[in-house]
Amino acid sequence: MADKHTPDMYRNHRQRLRRAAVENGMSSLDDYKLLELFLFGVLPRIDTYPLAHRLLDRFKTLDGVFSANKEELTAIEGVGEKTAAHITDAGEVITRAVVERLTRVPIDSEAAAFPLLLWIMRNAPTDTTAVVALDDRYGYVGNWLTEPGRVVKDYKDRIKRAHDVGAKRIIFAHRHPTGADKPTPDDVAVTDSLDKYCEEIGVILVGHYIVTGKKVISVITDEYVDRKYGKQ
Repeated sequence: MADKHTPDMYRNHRQRLRRAAVENGMSSLDDYKLLELFLFGVLPRIDTYPLAHRLLDRFKTLDGVFSANKEELTAIEGVGEKTAAHITDAGEVITRAVVERLTRVPIDSEAAAFPLLLWIMRNAPTDTTAVVALDDRYGYVGNWLTEPGRVVKDYKDRIKRAHDVGAKRIIFAHRHPTGADKPTPDDVAVTDSLDKYCEEIGVILVGHYIVTGKKVISVITDEYVDRKYGKQ
């Protein structure tokens, strides 16, 4: 645990840190220093050095801090409701900005979808599923997550919600519970069910992907297409 600073020490610390950010650039700063810079505006009269360390000790990364929910944040010493709200609000802004960057180019191939899928699933538990909605030009509409262990009906509910807000194409993804490198028979069965449902409501299932570690694996393989449509 970092020692408490005296008021003069932490005021001087803020000045030094701000000067370092200006003179050397933000990229020169460690994660906890970047987090402190953010906390300066949230807690103008409080020593943020120990709090930045406590947050990173608990959530490991900046992404983890800004992805945490209010209940998780307020469990940290020194984080009240107001501070937690500032952090979660900033997390929403960061998420929207990243999604905008990742979807600036139309998602018209597997490779184009992978960065978005990895971002969405970055902190999700295994067995979490995601529905990514695209319009008829492959523009991003939105994404919805389901909790781990949910049944296919819950996935269909998310697809219906996407359809209702204008989605024309759907990407379905999940974090594989075993970290396997290839689809299981259950993965293929889910794909069959979702593909049929998408056809019924008038959207196209662009792909079903497994996110495992830093890999994204397609369930809709050439073999899957051959089995469904017959070899041409």
